[in-house]
Parts: sequence; C-alpha cells; structure tokens
Amino acid sequence: MAERIRAFDWSKTPIGPMDRWPQSLRTAVSICLGSRFPMMLWWGPDLINIYNDAFVSVLGGWHPRALGMSGRDVWTDTWPVIGPQVAHVMEVGGSTLNERVRL
Repeated sequence: MAERIRAFDWSKTPIGPMDRWPQSLRTAVSICLGSRFPMMLWWGPDLINIYNDAFVSVLGGWHPRALGMSGRDVWTDTWPVIGPQVAHVMEVGGSTLNERVRL
C-alpha cells in the first residue's frame, strides 16, 4: 500500500497533494503502514480513507478504489451504526467501542 499511496493523485481529494500534508497526517500514515495489524484512518471532515496492506482483506471488493474516498461513501452499509459514533468523535473527541455489534 505504501507504493499505491505514494502514486495516488491526492490533489484530487480534499486533503490535497502529499507534499502539503501536515506532519500529523504523515506520522499517522507512517504508523498505519508500519503495522501488520489491519489499520485504516480517516482524515479530515470528509473522512478520507488511507489504509495498510492488512486492511485490504477487510475492504473486500472496495480495494483499491476505497483509497482516497470518503469513509461515508465506502461504509454505506454500516453507516447507520458507525456514523453517529464518528460524528461524536469528530464533534466531542474521545473514542468509541463496539462490543457484540455485527457490522
């Protein structure tokens, strides 16, 4: 995924070209890519998807087109459950946890 992320035209997304990314985004992507655990991150108010190799299997048929897309557009089936949680995190901060929720 590291090569795919480098080659992606981020200027066509709300987060813009990689050379203008803030250090915090660069660090988050580095942590994500360095993990063998399935990880993805959403950046900014548009929740732009960036994910690692291990997360590809979670995405199923959405890979590779999910890269650079809004999380809202990729996770439409689960948005009724996760959308309010995402909104809470974005507005209030903190974290969420789903136990025994089948998504």
